[in-house]
Amino acid sequence: MVFNGLHPNPKEKDIVSPICEYGRLKSETEKKILNLSDNVSIIRMTKVIHKGMPLFDKWKNQLLRNEKVHAFSNYSISPISIKYFNDAMAQLLKNWTPGILHLSSFDEITYFEVAKCVAKYFGFKEDLIVAQLAKADDISMDYVPMNVALDMNYTANALNITIPSFFDALSFYNGLG
Repeated sequence: MVFNGLHPNPKEKDIVSPICEYGRLKSETEKKILNLSDNVSIIRMTKVIHKGMPLFDKWKNQLLRNEKVHAFSNYSISPISIKYFNDAMAQLLKNWTPGILHLSSFDEITYFEVAKCVAKYFGFKEDLIVAQLAKADDISMDYVPMNVALDMNYTANALNITIPSFFDALSFYNGLG
């Protein structure tokens, strides 16, 4: 949200370029927190997947009723699992690293592709998944960002953690990956 999505994989030290009010507020808050002390950490993270994802559950319920699921084919996520997030926070406590840190998978997947994974995993017909183009208003942004993954090489090295794939995160939601 603090980057405009025009450039792939922004690094922790890159200049922010928010495209919505929420992103502007986040970047403003980051600056204020960083000015409080040289020993604070700010974690920027992408979509966090957990076992009860409301959107995925909604899709599953629609599929159970044999209803079509409309999912964005031009808007992606670069998800991490809640377990990955928790493990990274434990590593941060062991290897305190001040400044801005990123948590993201190294790759991206569209909501349409995720919906197809949900259908396939639960044994539903994938033709019930219908591609839909997201418009800026649909996602409360000025435009649909092309890139959502964050570079986290600095964070991975500082915390001694691996950089996950989106499959790792999807596997956390009922084994989708």
